[in-house]
Amino acid sequence: MNVEDIRLRVLVLGDLGDLGQLRFDIFSNYPNGYELLRASDFAVDICESEACTRMLNQLAPDVVINAAACTKVDQAEKERVRAFAVNSVALISSGFTGLDR
Repeated sequence: MNVEDIRLRVLVLGDLGDLGQLRFDIFSNYPNGYELLRASDFAVDICESEACTRMLNQLAPDVVINAAACTKVDQAEKERVRAFAVNSVALISSGFTGLDR
C-alpha cells in the first residue's frame, strides 16, 4: 500500500456550528488524505453517551475533532444546563470510553 492510498477517517462533531464548519472547510481543502465524516449526518445528541458510542463504533474514525459548543452567549445564559452539558460534560460522556477499538 502506498502512502497516497492512506486516508484518515476524520469525524467532526459540531460540524453545523461556526467552529465545526471552519474545521470541516480546512480539511476539505486537502481531500486526498482524509475521508471527512459529519456527525450531523447521524443526528446524535453529543450529551447522550450511548448514542455517541454507537456512532463512534459504527464510523470507526481515526481522528475525532470535537467542535461542538454552545457559543451564542445569550442562548447559553437562558439554557445554562444545556450549555454546560455541551461545553464541558459532553466530551466526557460522548462515548469515547466505550469505543470497541
